[in-house]
Amino acid sequence: MKIQFGSALSDEAKSNAFITIPGLRGMAPKEISVKNLANIIQARMSEIMDFVSYHLKQVGLDNRMLNGGVILTGGGSQLKHLIQLTEYVTGLNARIGYPNEHLSGGHIEELAKPMYSTCIGLILKGYNDYENKNRQLDQNYIKATAAGIMQQEPVAEEMVTEEDATTHQVK
Repeated sequence: MKIQFGSALSDEAKSNAFITIPGLRGMAPKEISVKNLANIIQARMSEIMDFVSYHLKQVGLDNRMLNGGVILTGGGSQLKHLIQLTEYVTGLNARIGYPNEHLSGGHIEELAKPMYSTCIGLILKGYNDYENKNRQLDQNYIKATAAGIMQQEPVAEEMVTEEDATTHQVK
């Protein structure tokens, strides 16, 4: 409903349009105006943007330091008029972020949608962490070997006699 009928700016929503919400678990369907839906969405999105602005200020990042502006991604970024609301609330430029710059050629076009940005970002972060961990382990091994810490000791060979072999004991 949010993406199909919603808007981040209630002033842009049609006041004479209505949508029917199907009833769940035996409840009757409800009819809601597109304008009311937009009012609810605008209030929640404004709260989110206020929260983001507050936390950016808390960590010392104000509008003058964020020259790149705000990049919106994920499924909710497809909400109509979200860029305008974001720019109004934060005072920063805003745009939609797509994950396709991180995808190799020949990928499924479906993956280039903003709704997959978080998933692709988490995969890339996990891969990067994995690679860095392996690189760090390799560096630690090289340092330890160079320092003589990991010298190999000769391995004692085991001898098995006929008597031991019949009792399955190894000396």
